[in-house]
Amino acid sequence: MRIKSGLKLRQIDNDYLIVDPDKENIDFTHIYQMSNAAAYLWKTFCEKEFTAQMMTEELCNAYDVAPEVATRDVEDMLLQWKAFGLLAK
Repeated sequence: MRIKSGLKLRQIDNDYLIVDPDKENIDFTHIYQMSNAAAYLWKTFCEKEFTAQMMTEELCNAYDVAPEVATRDVEDMLLQWKAFGLLAK
């Protein structure tokens, strides 16, 4: 899978937001806010193909988290990314 092209991760203070810079008017009802860990994964995988397993391994390597917790978190995150249209089709 891939992250949808054209979307940009922006940091405002300690918050991470996904925006679509190609849209003339930003619809503030459709802004996606990310945790630090999700933003880290976004930056790591934004330009390449990846699997949920690759993201889980990267999360375990970057943070002190158990594999079963990382697996659940990545699966939940990817479901949200899909629902918000952040993944390429």
